[in-house]
Amino acid sequence: MRVIMIGGSGFIGQHTAKFISNNDLCVYDMVPPSFEADYVQGDILDEKRLEKSVDGSDAVIFLASLISVPRSFDALADYMNVNACGAASLIEAIKNANKRPKKVVLSSSAAVYGEGAYACDIHGKVYPLPRTQDQLDRGSWEPRCPYCGREVKPLPQAEGDELRPLSPYALTKQVQEWLITAMAPRLGYKAIVLRYFNVYGPGQRPDSPYSGVITKFITQATRENRLQVFEDGLQTRDYIYVDDVGEINARALELEESATINVGTGIRTTVLQLARLIADRHGVDVVVGGYRQGDIRHSAAKIDLMRTRLGWQPRTTIEEGIVATENWMRESGQLKNESSP
Repeated sequence: MRVIMIGGSGFIGQHTAKFISNNDLCVYDMVPPSFEADYVQGDILDEKRLEKSVDGSDAVIFLASLISVPRSFDALADYMNVNACGAASLIEAIKNANKRPKKVVLSSSAAVYGEGAYACDIHGKVYPLPRTQDQLDRGSWEPRCPYCGREVKPLPQAEGDELRPLSPYALTKQVQEWLITAMAPRLGYKAIVLRYFNVYGPGQRPDSPYSGVITKFITQATRENRLQVFEDGLQTRDYIYVDDVGEINARALELEESATINVGTGIRTTVLQLARLIADRHGVDVVVGGYRQGDIRHSAAKIDLMRTRLGWQPRTTIEEGIVATENWMRESGQLKNESSP
């Protein structure tokens, strides 16, 4: 099977390549990969060059995106151009290819769910409105029922839930999903949409504006005497290790039918728990307070489809993943002037 990874030189592409090395792998990216593979230097918006690379491939793994939620508010045109128009460029390339790929695996995001679904004691499953400025100023952190105003309990985010993106980034991922899935029957490929939750691990540079909270917390812990956690720290996330994501990407190539599948562990971890795991390794304090506009309160994946369609169970615990990530950061020189735990 000839597989082309578009945007494959990045963080997730590096780890995906480990699991598809037996295939004829090609990376299409602006920078060369750090692993062995055929390489085509090209921009996602260069339809002609992309067409030549896609032509003759059996499968495409589409990883090319700008991914920072906060930055997407300040660079809306860039995000629409790279993410939304980039997916359209891929569609055009596939349409014009002499031999079209049979599968397209899209790296989407849990951000498409927005705040997600919650359970109200009175109204059942509801979709809360985004928290208001007044709520945040008062420290009223938990979402409320849009009908009766009661506090509600978070539900795991399921693939069939309503999509309510709350950022330009999330909206562009929803556009990618729509384009890739809507055009699949017309162009004859199977569309596999993978909605990643919070991916972390070795290779995620802490100095990048797109880095996750784990690498940022590790960097803070080694350079400062405290970690800063927003709100009350009880907001939850679903952290999944990047090697697990790489294996899932490879398994998705084996699917014979189109599907949309969450990629997470199904385990809720509070940001405060995460911070204390890292802070305790370094003997530093955790400080709670303040907030960021646009943050959601709770996020965790319902992973039934991942188990049944991909035959995959979560492998790496958050404790194991933190150690592996910190070891890589130290070995690669990402941590400087740190005191070892």
